[in-house]
Amino acid sequence: MPGGFGRGRGQRGDGRGMGRGRGRQGTMRGRMGNIPENCICPQCSATVPHQMGVPCFQTACPNCGSAMTRQFNLSGIDAPAQSAIPSQKPVVDQDTCTGCQKCIAICSQHAIKMRDKKAFILPEKCTNCRICIPACPISAIN
Repeated sequence: MPGGFGRGRGQRGDGRGMGRGRGRQGTMRGRMGNIPENCICPQCSATVPHQMGVPCFQTACPNCGSAMTRQFNLSGIDAPAQSAIPSQKPVVDQDTCTGCQKCIAICSQHAIKMRDKKAFILPEKCTNCRICIPACPISAIN
């Protein structure tokens, strides 16, 4: 078969793999070496070592039971890289939101409510875990 189809080999048919991708360079760990990562509780700041393959929000805090978020060890990284970490709480774009409620289902702090068939975030309840941002299928949360 031309092109190596059905033989379990790369596109070249020589067994050297499928692609020349960039691998883990696109991740925080890949760009900066082997940086230890932790899961941190947004409520009580308890930390536990991150388990590869298990999203932090699926890990419960050993102290208070709330969902954990990712914490990267940023020691030794220059100041511009540290300032790139957002400190502003997420905001829902009311014009873009379709009211699908996927962000409400993922928020462990119950900080997202519906008003006029649109999601909005309660800033006093939001812990800035930002798990709602990738949960939104149309990127209405920034």
